[in-house]
Amino acid sequence: TTRLSAWRDPAATLKQHGLPHRGYKKPDADSRRAAIVSEFAGRVEVGPYRDACIESDHCLDAVLCVVATVDFLEDRCDRPPREQLRREGWIWFRKQQGIIEPSRLNRPRHGFA
Repeated sequence: TTRLSAWRDPAATLKQHGLPHRGYKKPDADSRRAAIVSEFAGRVEVGPYRDACIESDHCLDAVLCVVATVDFLEDRCDRPPREQLRREGWIWFRKQQGIIEPSRLNRPRHGFA
């Protein structure tokens, strides 16, 4: 049995979705995180965690990792050669810039209710 463990890179996820991906982790970057959360409005429903995502880069990163996981599960990521996966890790991120259709992310099976 082959096991697959995927590392998700929040900054790469932002970049591939066409969003600002630098400087959002700084302690005084609330306005940058707020802009990112606003850009994802309609794509990802963060509900009561909106303020937490603005206040904490860690919370926002968690949401971005879920977005990257959805990209992976829906086959929107480039796949490395199988032999490379056996030798080393691979950072999975979206193939190209673009948006995720809201109908795909808001399905409960992805944890967005």
